[in-house]
Amino acid sequence: MMQEQLQPTEIDYPSRKAAASALADEAVAALSADLEVQGTASLLCSGGSTPGQFFATLAERELDWSRICVGLVDDRYVPPSHAASNEGLIRSTLLQGPASKAEFVPMWKDDVPAEIAAKVASVAYESLLPASFILLGMGNDGHTASWFPDARNLADAFAPAADNVVAIDATGCPVAGEFVSRLTISNAALKGTRSAALLLHGADKKETLRRAMTEDVLQAPIRAAMATLGDRLKIAWAP
Repeated sequence: MMQEQLQPTEIDYPSRKAAASALADEAVAALSADLEVQGTASLLCSGGSTPGQFFATLAERELDWSRICVGLVDDRYVPPSHAASNEGLIRSTLLQGPASKAEFVPMWKDDVPAEIAAKVASVAYESLLPASFILLGMGNDGHTASWFPDARNLADAFAPAADNVVAIDATGCPVAGEFVSRLTISNAALKGTRSAALLLHGADKKETLRRAMTEDVLQAPIRAAMATLGDRLKIAWAP
């Protein structure tokens, strides 16, 4: 008898502030649980404009940040000082005040090709996986992390035995813009995650998610994350 696949929970919040606060609660619960059980905890963060309020809210929560490792879901392959760097974003938003005591594990590595940096990061991310909490986002093309539809080597991110971090060539993917060289966690790296959230803002994102449910996973990669995480994933939407 085939076991029914557990589905993510979808919750609509009245405001972005309410969604950020609720997800901060989820993150604190997951991080605290791992701190109690194993003495350490880990948090993987997405970039972009959507999670800013979540980061600010979480940074104010009482946690033993000195025992928490923070990493990235993905990053553009640019130096941390670049305006497009997710590492730079996380350092300037989340890792402030008490949260500055957390250890940060980057994906960027100076003076090497993205493919080499991915190998180095894949080893470094062993210390963060399985993650206590992962915050995901989604683009209007149905991508999450740097899993872009029609990326030249998208299959590398979905391989069952993929490294924790893979380099993605997003040449020709409109949503990737000029930053086509990316590093991203693989779908395999999501396995074992204690808790995760997909944060969405606006009617367009809700429509993208609905449309994605009818498309092939290679055209709507968010479906891969939803299938891997199942009921450990909370989908939080706000206007």
